[in-house]
Amino acid sequence: MILTRRLTPELAGYVAVIVLGLFVPLATVLGYLAIAVYVILPLRPLRRRAPIPR
Repeated sequence: MILTRRLTPELAGYVAVIVLGLFVPLATVLGYLAIAVYVILPLRPLRRRAPIPR
């Protein structure tokens, strides 16, 4: 279930980039780069956590 939730947006992104590549090849390269950055970087852990009150 977690894997499906994680891969669904990426799969849709790949399909969209392939279709876009038929018309604008440079946008395809940038789209694949954006997808790779999205997959590699953990965006949720980058949020700051609230300090623990003492």
